[in-house]
Amino acid sequence: MSVPAARLLALVSVLIIFHLPIFSTSSSYKIVTFNVRFLRHTSENETEYSRRRRAVANTLAQSEADLLCLQEVWLPDDIDSIVEATRSNFPEHHRMTVPGPGPSHSPCRREHVNAYLRCAASECSGARTSAELLACTAVLCHAELNSLGQECSHCNVLNSHLGLGSFSYCLQPGNQYSKTNGLLMLSKRRLSEKTEYTFSPENETVLLTRGYLSAKVEGIGHVFCTHLSTASSLSVYVGPTQFSSYIEENSWQMNQILDAANAIAKKNSISAFLAGDMNHCPAIENRIQDEFSSVYYAVLKRGYADPYIGKPVIKSKAQCTLCAENPLINKDSFNQTYEGVIPDRIYVPAEYAWSNIRIEVRFEIMFY
Repeated sequence: MSVPAARLLALVSVLIIFHLPIFSTSSSYKIVTFNVRFLRHTSENETEYSRRRRAVANTLAQSEADLLCLQEVWLPDDIDSIVEATRSNFPEHHRMTVPGPGPSHSPCRREHVNAYLRCAASECSGARTSAELLACTAVLCHAELNSLGQECSHCNVLNSHLGLGSFSYCLQPGNQYSKTNGLLMLSKRRLSEKTEYTFSPENETVLLTRGYLSAKVEGIGHVFCTHLSTASSLSVYVGPTQFSSYIEENSWQMNQILDAANAIAKKNSISAFLAGDMNHCPAIENRIQDEFSSVYYAVLKRGYADPYIGKPVIKSKAQCTLCAENPLINKDSFNQTYEGVIPDRIYVPAEYAWSNIRIEVRFEIMFY
């Protein structure tokens, strides 16, 4: 029976599941990384978006994984709904702690928005889209853009489907957009020694806050869950001013995680696993597009392995985990001669025996 196109959500993302042996026993455990992409797509209306969220929550609730590392769960209400929907299967969770805004709170302040729009009208009148406006104002109206604040920036980026109307929306009270990094860890095993880390400087506004969550997972080791910066389709770099490019930013973020993971592993004699949407991968033949591959190879040199892509990279049969036909992506960010990229990854300590690690890649097709 055919399924109406409007009710089919294909290739939202990919579940990468690592089955890892627990030493000295015959049992194993599963770690999953999944970018749920709870970001309203321009082609979705509110009803379709709500149905997609329910489909994702239902899929997660039935997962056989021991630990889930989720990315792009931006809103407090979305985080709460997933935690509640999966509680019976995943009683433990870890999220970024942020103060909840009151019902009369607005993400943006009118005086700051007005100052930003005045500068934009004066300096960037030729911008035709919100992306062009952002690229222009990042250079010519940097002070005004920075004064908007992180919550206001989050609100505008996460409502980019509204175009320039996002500012009006973000001035309305009751819209909850905190400084969250969009990460959520769900676990069947006890979590302890929970930490959270934000990459962005406190005194600077960035488009979206990046960082990581980490926790000691009973019977597994220490797991880091992250979502690193990606290359933007904008014509200029609009990240933190301490960097000059997205690859420099991605590399620095990865090194922060590696430093923290190696310190924990050395201090506590415990294995560390690095999971998430890394937004870097090597080129593979003419199938997989290069994305900050120098960062990928630098991680391998620091004592970690990537069992999904395997080695040697040039002979890898790994499939794209963010593919060109995905209906929820910006097609302009891909070279259409490639199948896609592999940003999703779980790095494991290099000393783990490759033959004992089984990788399962599940492309979820969700009906709603």
